[in-house]
Amino acid sequence: MEAVSLLDRPRLAPLRRLRGAIAHNLDHLWAPSHMDDYLDNELSHEQRRRMEHHVDECPQCSQALTALRTLLGGLTGLRRRAPQTLVENVIERLRAEAAREERRP
Repeated sequence: MEAVSLLDRPRLAPLRRLRGAIAHNLDHLWAPSHMDDYLDNELSHEQRRRMEHHVDECPQCSQALTALRTLLGGLTGLRRRAPQTLVENVIERLRAEAAREERRP
């Protein structure tokens, strides 16, 4: 006779569903605080699988991850350096302001 897990028995199907619901809720609490690590490839293989599995099943977290991905993509475009003329103008204005401050009584 083959060993059967307690939760594999048909009359315990409600317990299996409960176990699945608890796991989903735990992942739902875990996922948002790990999304940035997921996008930065800083999660372990098992954590990445956990995130991907949860996001596949949870529309809220899927939408949140998509929004975060879009936001970070938009911010990446802002990382450009200021033009040299802007830097020079700012330095020139700071020096002029410092000179005015020195002339004040």
